[in-house]
Amino acid sequence: MSYLVFAVLTPFAVAAMVWVVWIAWRRWARPGARPLAFASAAATVSVLGEFGEMVAPTARLSLASEQMVYVALPWLCVAWLAFALEFTGREAWARSWAVRASAAVAVVTTAVALSAAHHGWLWASIEPIQAGPFRDHAVAFGPWFWVHAAVAWATVVGGSAVLLREYGGGIVTLRRLSLWLALASFAPLVINVAYVSGLTPLDKSMTTIAFAFS
Repeated sequence: MSYLVFAVLTPFAVAAMVWVVWIAWRRWARPGARPLAFASAAATVSVLGEFGEMVAPTARLSLASEQMVYVALPWLCVAWLAFALEFTGREAWARSWAVRASAAVAVVTTAVALSAAHHGWLWASIEPIQAGPFRDHAVAFGPWFWVHAAVAWATVVGGSAVLLREYGGGIVTLRRLSLWLALASFAPLVINVAYVSGLTPLDKSMTTIAFAFS
């Protein structure tokens, strides 16, 4: 059932992200517009990668689509942190060591994902499975996955913390929006942690869809 739900939601999620990119493009000079556009583009690639994994005509294309998810997801998290910093008037912090460190991890994750067929750093094992008409993979996570997950979770929490701090003492007109942005960012975080920990009954991860809609 979760695969069908993901498939149905995919076009709406992609449309929402394209709309956000267009809005950010129109406001390109404003603080936060560029990282927001980048995050939305990365979310789109992630959603399409998950969808491609399910509907690819061959197992090889399905695996390649899954690899693209892990190419895009770390950059989505980096862009989210940069957006939160710029949006709250901390443009200088957007070039801080924390953002650069998370970007460095994203570079390594990209390389690890693209070369995953040659090692077990991202997935200790990965086997194609069939879920009705949809494809998926049964995976055992490798050591680098946990590095990627820890940094991704930290960037999302860090960005949310910055926004919540703005709600506590920022400009009145930005306080309510900052609160809603922070709360929205926790939805994909909770979903991802629950899925990775095996605490959800869902067969399909809804993390990328949750990111797109949040």
